[in-house]
Parts: sequence; structure tokens; C-alpha cells
Amino acid sequence: MPKLVLIETISQFKHQYVVEIEDDDPISHALDYWCMKHDTTDFEELSQHHLGEFDFSSRVVTMDELQKICEDNKENDVLANRPENIIQRRK
Repeated sequence: MPKLVLIETISQFKHQYVVEIEDDDPISHALDYWCMKHDTTDFEELSQHHLGEFDFSSRVVTMDELQKICEDNKENDVLANRPENIIQRRK
């Protein structure tokens, strides 16, 4: 009988930003400014590069467990978060 394996991954990106500071300011001022402002819509990034997706966990799950995981993640709306829509069948 086939089994379901849940694989969890992390996707990583490298971002670059440029912050202008006064000549006598320490670099930490630029970092502080970035920490406060980088998630606002007016903070532009210089570049973005996808570094890859890395697996960090895998385990066998039952259909009931998968249904609960889908319900817990319903805000993501991936294929309506129905187990029958997200199971990748190995051929």
C-alpha cells in the first residue's frame, strides 16, 4: 500500500540594498535603518537572487494528518488545500 511522505523545505533568497549614511556614522546606522524600513513599500532593493530550496524535514503522514495540515494552512489557498489536489504521485 502506498504511503504519504510530507517533505518540508525552506526557500532562500539573497537580497541587496543600498542605504546612504553620513560620513561619520557607523555602518550600524545603515543596518538599523534597513531593519526599521525594509518591509515598507518605499524601500527599494538593488537585487534579489534565489539561492535554492532546501529540505529540512520529512515524515510519513496519514490522510487524516494531511487533511489537518491542509486545514491549518488554508490561508495559503494552494489548490484549495485539498489533499487530493496536492499529492504528487510518483510514476
